[in-house]
Amino acid sequence: MIERKILRTDFVKGNAYLIASHVDLIEAVKICRSKGLKLGEDVGLVTYNDAPMLEVIENGITAISVNFKQMGVLAAQFINNNGHIQTYVPTRLIVRGSL
Repeated sequence: MIERKILRTDFVKGNAYLIASHVDLIEAVKICRSKGLKLGEDVGLVTYNDAPMLEVIENGITAISVNFKQMGVLAAQFINNNGHIQTYVPTRLIVRGSL
């Protein structure tokens, strides 16, 4: 099920959640804290696009992320060559304490 708004009642022990935005991730962490749910034990959280803050929130938040450096190089090539690029940028799962 895809939810557009995070509700306190959405978080249930034994489930894992994929949170699309970092703003919603912060709200999810707050809700879990208020309900006494421990990340990585009671519930799992995964988000997109790794960031340094994800290493330090709680015991670390698991992220699905592309290689932003490689994406920047490809964007520069696109601009410099005035052409089209169709390629695959590798995606990785960075497992941390929230899962």
